[in-house]
Amino acid sequence: MTLPVLAIVLFDGVELLDFAGPLEVFSAANELSGDAPWQVLTVSLGEPEVSSAHGLTIRTDVTAEEAPELHGLLVPGGIGVRQVMKNPAQMNWLIERGEQAAILMSVCTGAFALGAAGFLQGIRATTHQQYLDELKQFAPACEVVAGARLVRAGRILTSAGVSAGLDLALAVVRDELGVELAEKVSAYVEYPPTDAVDPSVFPAPPS
Repeated sequence: MTLPVLAIVLFDGVELLDFAGPLEVFSAANELSGDAPWQVLTVSLGEPEVSSAHGLTIRTDVTAEEAPELHGLLVPGGIGVRQVMKNPAQMNWLIERGEQAAILMSVCTGAFALGAAGFLQGIRATTHQQYLDELKQFAPACEVVAGARLVRAGRILTSAGVSAGLDLALAVVRDELGVELAEKVSAYVEYPPTDAVDPSVFPAPPS
């Protein structure tokens, strides 16, 4: 049986914790579930090896051309996201795969790419708290939410900066795999998710 694929896209200049945090949470969910529910992949938008914003070299699982059908797609932030937005081929890939994904996610300034791709028009979203005004440049019709770790808008989830990707990933585990497993993962990674200032932005888990 083919497992649903959760893909985290990587590019030169990606912020390390933006993607490593969710990768840890998703991988822990697989390990703690007893029956791995997902295939978690890192996907390079360019060469198989990318360099993080702080110089760490990462070899991705697959390139964009090799990526299978996706269930979930996560776009992290970092200084390199602006170069992605200037690359038509990479943006076209994000648009095509983002339209097909059941869950579309961004961490930090990864929301810029989602905004530039047209996914945030007319919905609520957030990004790193220092870049809220800049997000409006890429998604003028987006309702940018301040003071939130995580914002949900149907299948689209956006988080604030860096460590907030952990909140996002734990919310996805909770929604897809249940509260009990999400609590186990939270305990394993020793990170309790932080509720947003506005409870309507980060609602209670489904019963």
